[in-house]
Amino acid sequence: MTDARPSGGNLRRGLRGSLDLPAGTIDDPGRVDVAGWVFHEHGEVVLVVLRADGRLVGTVAPEVDRPDVAALHETATLRSGWATTVALPPVGGTVTLSAHALVAAPASDGQAARTVLLPFGEKVVEVRAGGRVRGEVVLPDTVGPGTFRVSGTADVSPALARVEVTVGGGEPVVARNSLPSAPERGAPAESALRGFAATLEVPAGATEVDVRVTAVAIDGTRADLPTTPVPVAPPAPAPSADRTRTLEARLAQRLEVQRAAYAPDPSGRVLVAAHDLGIGGAQNYLDALMHGLHDQGVRFCVVAGSDGPLLEHIESTYDAPVLVVGQVPTGAELLDTQVRLVTDFAIEHGASAVLANTLVTFPAVLAAASLGIPATWAIHESFPVPVFWHEFLGRPADPSILAATRQALAGCDEVLFEAESTRDLYAGEVAPHAAALVPYGLDVEAFDRDLAATGRAQARAELGIPDDQRVLVCVGTVEPRKGQLMLARAFSRLPPSLQARSSLHLVGASDSPYSVALRDYVRDAGLHQVHVVTADPDIVRWYAAADVLVSASDVESMPRTMLEAMLAGRPVAATAAFGVAELVEDRVNGWLCPPGDLRGLAEVLTAATAADEATLARMGAAARSRVVADHASSGYVDHVLRWLHARVGDAGAPA
Repeated sequence: MTDARPSGGNLRRGLRGSLDLPAGTIDDPGRVDVAGWVFHEHGEVVLVVLRADGRLVGTVAPEVDRPDVAALHETATLRSGWATTVALPPVGGTVTLSAHALVAAPASDGQAARTVLLPFGEKVVEVRAGGRVRGEVVLPDTVGPGTFRVSGTADVSPALARVEVTVGGGEPVVARNSLPSAPERGAPAESALRGFAATLEVPAGATEVDVRVTAVAIDGTRADLPTTPVPVAPPAPAPSADRTRTLEARLAQRLEVQRAAYAPDPSGRVLVAAHDLGIGGAQNYLDALMHGLHDQGVRFCVVAGSDGPLLEHIESTYDAPVLVVGQVPTGAELLDTQVRLVTDFAIEHGASAVLANTLVTFPAVLAAASLGIPATWAIHESFPVPVFWHEFLGRPADPSILAATRQALAGCDEVLFEAESTRDLYAGEVAPHAAALVPYGLDVEAFDRDLAATGRAQARAELGIPDDQRVLVCVGTVEPRKGQLMLARAFSRLPPSLQARSSLHLVGASDSPYSVALRDYVRDAGLHQVHVVTADPDIVRWYAAADVLVSASDVESMPRTMLEAMLAGRPVAATAAFGVAELVEDRVNGWLCPPGDLRGLAEVLTAATAADEATLARMGAAARSRVVADHASSGYVDHVLRWLHARVGDAGAPA
């Protein structure tokens, strides 16, 4: 291809065309409809090339029928029209749009066949600040008392920063955004990340839910998406009075028999309840707690919703029998069955107390109450109870499950919270005297030994990371709650000079749809400095290789990975979700921004990549000091051990 200056100008004189659209002010620079017509009297127009302020923004073939052009020009072909949609680069108040024709000229008069690029249209167009919002809101046809889901897509120029959802006259809730959505043909890579979702509670007594959804652009522009009120349906019919009386009579009879026959053994086992025995933060918490208690002579028996890698570890390490009781019950009949299974298992092993872990294990707390033995319950979920169950089940929970969960919370002897903000969230569900704040912690000495075995240079060499890069690492399951897609979007907005010398590593990917969408976006956006990494069992080397730990979670109580990175002397750049704001002090041991906000996240990533080595060292030292002082695992082990001694004596200890 050669640029347009053919000898004699013959080809230039034979070109006819027009740039018809845009006809006026551009409202949305991210999606500009451009159209016109073009033909050449002596050659073939094979492509239309579009530029904005001299930069290439799109190409399109003339394949639109234009009978009006053919009627006015004898030499025009019928298919002389063209149309496309382009995204403009960052512009000021105006942009110069220009259209060029790539013309194939046949050989003639001793000249070889050639292609030339000829301009045929240009106009200066005003760009309106912000622009209009596009998208849709998906609401259920009706909602019942409890919770409902709001989802949809939102696209606002120059880029979507956050989505706010308001129900009635309540406070706005920041929706989870940057979620995968169907990409638009010819649009930038971010068009595949227009999704948002939020789970909200139906106001008590409401007959209609009025939802307002506001898209906020990165420049502060606000625009509402169209919604319609949703009627509130009456609650589902309750079980018949006869059936309810039958269940209550059975329960009362069973409890009477069990209590009469059961005498807890003060030296018996502690019944531990886990939601599953896979790998995760809550499971690591439980294993560390059991390890500390086991060292003090406590014995266990364990019930779990499902098996996993920890099952064999628990049975072999702690000599603890394990019973898999099945996933969380979804109705009253299944709940009754699971409580009975847990109760029988506790009786079989002479359990003297119950130690439950996560909100999902509420049946074990009810089983403890039925046997008259004490229970302590660690809550890691920073959701209101109805919202948690909707998120967990993917639908509103059966009223019997909500009622049973609240019964367990209200009657539990002690409920453990690892963050003050999470304890505040449950203030209406847990008796004040029973709500205990016990910060989550680590075995500092064991972690330091692991870290000392892997130096920074060695870790970077193993991972293929250049020594002179500023390395940002996010560790955790790649899932919507963790916001890795928003992290990648924020990284793409770093100043070019910072982006060129930095890298972002998102560790914890799988073959889930969200992981696939993350990989696709990184590829399509050309983010060569962003790396999506599958889950790595040797996570300590990532802390060793990192300069900064990053997180974009919208819900976190007290993430173990953040504690580990801080103990490794790494500052944190993160969203201030619940307990994160209690752990990280802005500009002291890290940088914080509001959850769900792209602009704020881009700003903290910019600060983390621009900080000099002395600043990173100072903040990293402050991060480590905070964990050593307040988050040693011995704290919650000692707390639970004191609780056991106070209620059942030497619980679980050998006779």
